[in-house]
Amino acid sequence: MKLLIQQTDSKSANGVYIVYAPGCVAASLFWANEVGPLADWTSFATIPIMPNGEGTFTFHGRRAIPKTATHLYVKAMRLDGTCEEMMEEIAFQGISCESEPLMKCIALSDLHLSTKEWKVRRALKSALQADCVLLVGDITNDGTPEQMNRFYQYISEILPNTPIFSVAGNHDMPRNPIPLMMEGICDYNAFQNFLLQQAERLNWSIEYDQSGAYVASCRDFDIIGLNAVSHWRRFVFKDGAQLDWLDKHLKNTSTRYKIVLCHAPLLDHAFHRPRQPYLNRNKQLQTILDEHENVIYLSGHTHYSTNCPFGCAEKDEHGNIYINTGSVCPTLLLSNEGLRDEEWTEGNGIELKFYGDYLEVIGFSIKSKKKISRSYYRFRFH
Repeated sequence: MKLLIQQTDSKSANGVYIVYAPGCVAASLFWANEVGPLADWTSFATIPIMPNGEGTFTFHGRRAIPKTATHLYVKAMRLDGTCEEMMEEIAFQGISCESEPLMKCIALSDLHLSTKEWKVRRALKSALQADCVLLVGDITNDGTPEQMNRFYQYISEILPNTPIFSVAGNHDMPRNPIPLMMEGICDYNAFQNFLLQQAERLNWSIEYDQSGAYVASCRDFDIIGLNAVSHWRRFVFKDGAQLDWLDKHLKNTSTRYKIVLCHAPLLDHAFHRPRQPYLNRNKQLQTILDEHENVIYLSGHTHYSTNCPFGCAEKDEHGNIYINTGSVCPTLLLSNEGLRDEEWTEGNGIELKFYGDYLEVIGFSIKSKKKISRSYYRFRFH
């Protein structure tokens, strides 16, 4: 068996990976060290081997190579169930990071709480060691008082001492307005207020705006929530008031890192490249963000896998970073790859680690807790 790596970018995993394995039918590729494959990472490709003994995988999207990876491990399978293995040293110019991050956040989107409560509980438990949790919309499936109250109970049980910030998704508002005659956590607004009050108790400074937007600040971080949905599951920035507030805040804030939560992606940074924008004021929001730097924009909604061939994170010419957080619910790979790890589509979260001048983006499987090799990035801040 032989492996040929044709890297097209010395600072990322981009390139062509060619496996020569006569007599085999498929091969899986893993990042490895000198001992073997990294145990807590998924494979980044499983490719068919053609009758001529050759299989090819092309890596796009400027994913990073794990800091502990020094080799590439290949496992090729034969029809009789036996395997052939090999390791190849890789040449890569890595980015060194401080040993401890300034902040570690867990981002979760599209949990769609309805009947499978175990999935939501498992997702929340993945954030037990996080400095804060970011819920990027569609935390429930129908926005009913019963679902909102159950989510509140899970938070109170699992993460009572963790700052949690959320924005509404289109499923967090009932399809039709519901007359509410009850107290407590009965709708999304009550749920968000509960979370922000919990964050205030945990030493975050909260600024509310009557438009429905808010900012939570701690140390050198702003977490900005934009609620761009209404009943009937529409994406609407009513009167543009939230965007006017956002523009003013970004111009006046002195914090270095600005994390914007909005359930819907922006047109220019929706990684599947739709023809029409999701947001009714897409251009206005994009113009505001383009005037600033070190903004991290997190979105969900699409349920597209963070393992899609075109990637899930990118930095633009302004130094802003856009991230598709995937979905806790099963996701769509948008690829014709017939061979894949189950972690690629069964549901994921995103871990954000801030190291001063760098941001590390790490996708992880909700089920296995493994880091997902095709959802790993490192970005340098301006």
